[in-house]
Amino acid sequence: MSFRLCAAALVLSLMAVGLVGCGGSSGVSTNTKSLNGDYTGTFAGSTNGIADSGTLSWTIDKSGTLTGTAHSNTTAADAAVTGTVSTTGVVAATFTYPAATYNISGTVNKASTGHLIGSLTESVGASAVGTILIDLGPR
Repeated sequence: MSFRLCAAALVLSLMAVGLVGCGGSSGVSTNTKSLNGDYTGTFAGSTNGIADSGTLSWTIDKSGTLTGTAHSNTTAADAAVTGTVSTTGVVAATFTYPAATYNISGTVNKASTGHLIGSLTESVGASAVGTILIDLGPR
């Protein structure tokens, strides 16, 4: 396994452990109505079987409209991000890179630290092609 794949696997494992926690209070708010705000952070996962990581910058307005950018470290490409985030944290978005467009779906939760965390599925048409874990802090 290459160093890049090992590093990506380690990052995914650490993020999964962070999302699961160690029992007791999860630190995840059940009040997701306050998701509006500006966030920046990282993502890690794989697309079409290729490990990827990068950065995200999102703005969620009071009506749930999502806008922002994504940067893939693997392809060195930037994407425009548009979509919605419901009051329950359901994400429906599009990442538009120069070479490909991905439909993104999943759920985010706001941790007690103010971070948005979640697992999102990437699809092209009706076919799921990848999963990314996100951790976005307030900016």
